[in-house]
Amino acid sequence: GGIVGYYWTSHFKTEFDLSSSSQDETYSFEPIALPGSPTILPLQRDHDFRVTTASAGVIGQFFENAWFHPFVSAGVELVREREHIETSLPIGLSRDPRTPFIPDFQPETRERYGARPYLATGFKAYVSERAFIRTDIRTSWSSDGLAALAWRSGVGVDF
Repeated sequence: GGIVGYYWTSHFKTEFDLSSSSQDETYSFEPIALPGSPTILPLQRDHDFRVTTASAGVIGQFFENAWFHPFVSAGVELVREREHIETSLPIGLSRDPRTPFIPDFQPETRERYGARPYLATGFKAYVSERAFIRTDIRTSWSSDGLAALAWRSGVGVDF
């Protein structure tokens, strides 16, 4: 990801942030009943997902003319969640025409969009007059509660 910001004073800054996660995988098993049969099948679903966010926020930075600057931040992030799901039939399941109908599961892709507030805290540590290392912990919430918790770190330059 990347961050661009503007200092209004030595302690108050606005930032715009664009970031994306790497692709990750999870697996789930879902029992389904076959139509016209008492048989229950465990379907394996492979979920590949990626999260992309664009956010705007304000930062309150502490200390004056110090090499170490703790800060707190708050703002709003726009979120795009993309999930690709592949469904596998159980191993050894016969495709014999006398067996009950088994649906043909097609891969599906879901995209969700939303906006949610966030809070962050962290620090900048200068390694030269303008170059620094930055790390923070950021949380965001949705109507269901805690939506994300991220530890972020990187390097930067003040212009």
